[in-house]
Amino acid sequence: MKMDHLLIIEDDPDVLENLKDILEYYGFYISTAIDGLEGYDKAVELMPDLIICDVNLPEIDGFELLDMLKRTPETYMIPFLFLTAYTDKSLLRKGMNLGADDYITKPYDNKDLLNAVKSKIEKYDDLRNGFARNLEYMKGRITNSIPNHFAAPIHSILGFATVLKNNYFDFDDSDRISIIENIYESGDLMLKMLDNYGLYLKLSSKSYNEFDFIEDDFPADKIIKYAIEKEGSVYGITSKVRTTLEPALLKMGSGHIKKIVLEFISIATRFGIPEKEIYFHGKINENNNYELSVSFFSKGFSDILIKSISDLESIGLKDIDSKYCSLSLSLIKLLVELHKGKMFIESIPYDKTTITVLIPLKD
Repeated sequence: MKMDHLLIIEDDPDVLENLKDILEYYGFYISTAIDGLEGYDKAVELMPDLIICDVNLPEIDGFELLDMLKRTPETYMIPFLFLTAYTDKSLLRKGMNLGADDYITKPYDNKDLLNAVKSKIEKYDDLRNGFARNLEYMKGRITNSIPNHFAAPIHSILGFATVLKNNYFDFDDSDRISIIENIYESGDLMLKMLDNYGLYLKLSSKSYNEFDFIEDDFPADKIIKYAIEKEGSVYGITSKVRTTLEPALLKMGSGHIKKIVLEFISIATRFGIPEKEIYFHGKINENNNYELSVSFFSKGFSDILIKSISDLESIGLKDIDSKYCSLSLSLIKLLVELHKGKMFIESIPYDKTTITVLIPLKD
């Protein structure tokens, strides 16, 4: 008989151990995580049958974690139970609107806990198994001629569309709207990646001597601030961006400067932790280059992601955000190197990630 696999995400060691003991006693296989970021990684890696998650967590809270899981096709169907001492109706409603299946309120009764877990697993078994079969079928139809970086958004679109098509009448209106929004976001991401891929191919066909340099008489700090305001409003993050920028004239056209800034924001938003501030720094260094960097809090860039930069056929990346970041970083690196500049990345897991580019100053 199949042993159901549960993932418990709880930062209080006593509560975590108590829950683990109870559910193991009733025959469940248990994995654990002590914060939201670890919980997300384990959910994607282990694909548990159900997740029990505290609302208050380090790094990212339970609401942010649930939102991330609902934007990932493979984890969209995993039943999600919040564990909370809250009785505030607005918080309960917020969780349910994000897609939580139920709440378990502390202190909990063992029998109620067991009933909640069993009922949610049974409810979603058929839906989840049907989704997995259809997603694998759709993946198999994608030809190897498509660059690997685009496989993830295509899988996402097909995955969410399959869920909606096969289970339409099992969902209510809010579920359908949520799935449609995920399809739209995946399609929008696909278009941005295709634009970046086209520009990357165009630029990679040029050498330094063939490159048409455009030098504007616009100070870099003004160009960067304009791009931040424009892209920041698209992502709704303008209020959390902080800047310290020295004025300078660069040996790079304003269009390419803006492109680097837009990709910085997109990477920081997609790969960073929601609600955390994003920092832009720009200064003239001792080597007469403009040192522009973006810093943000994230779970960190994996070694595989960093090694994939400039290698668009890399097959090691799994999730959409990593593939998007890899392509964006490849484009940024190519842009600055064509201008005789450099790119550096410093990424500390579950801490600060900083991407820095050096751009020569205008003569």
